[in-house]
Amino acid sequence: MSQNIEIINRRKENIETISPLLSALRTISLSNWRSSLNREINLKSYINQLEGAYKIVKENANINHPYNISRKKILYIIGTNRGLCGNFNKNIHNLFIQENLFKHDKLEIILIGKRLSRVFKQANLLFSNSLDFPDIKNIQDFATPLSSSAATNFQHASISVLYNKYIGASKYTTTLQRIYPREDINLVERDINSGGFIVDTDPQQLMRTIEFISFNSRLQLCLLSSLASESSVRFSIMENAGRNVDDMINELKIIIQDHRRGKITTETQELAVSSGLLNSNK
Repeated sequence: MSQNIEIINRRKENIETISPLLSALRTISLSNWRSSLNREINLKSYINQLEGAYKIVKENANINHPYNISRKKILYIIGTNRGLCGNFNKNIHNLFIQENLFKHDKLEIILIGKRLSRVFKQANLLFSNSLDFPDIKNIQDFATPLSSSAATNFQHASISVLYNKYIGASKYTTTLQRIYPREDINLVERDINSGGFIVDTDPQQLMRTIEFISFNSRLQLCLLSSLASESSVRFSIMENAGRNVDDMINELKIIIQDHRRGKITTETQELAVSSGLLNSNK
């Protein structure tokens, strides 16, 4: 029995070393979760102002801006660099297969996330390029060169993002969303009066600039939403793992304490017998 208790005690000590790691991962996940949501709120407000400016330019210039998206198609697929987030990357892979995106010959696929790249390689799925998911403080710098590269194809491209869209704590929906061109902008309902503005820049150049900035912002928005989803899921997993570790430690402590109490009781009885206070059962 003493040998078993030693094993149990070592097991408890090993599990106790895991607890600080889970706590650190939980704290990091919570920080990324909150930061990404706060940045997402600010970015949505900025995008709303951009679309208002787009409305002003378009109405003052009276430009019909048709899109030709028949040639090139670009797809950004956003996953994670790290694990410990359930089926996060697998769900993206599953939607990619369900939508038959692997059958599009002219589709340029750019993967974002080490783990996601590994999933696609294991499934023998082809892609054009793979990038690491940036730290939250570098998301803007990360999105800018991607946007600049895609901007050369604006007149003849359709640009979409496949990612896990944040919808609540530990909840997300795997989404295929087109971010350029944007046909769902309701310019009529924008609460902006364009009559008091004078556009003294070339309207077409100004609209292209706004489109680029809007596209860059929407790409950042998808990255932030994906990061919020990932961090939220990882926080929940670490929270549950932390509770399970605490429960296991408490259970092992009870076993060790019961053994100690039994050992103390036995030693006390032996002392009482040796001093003549109790009769030996033997």
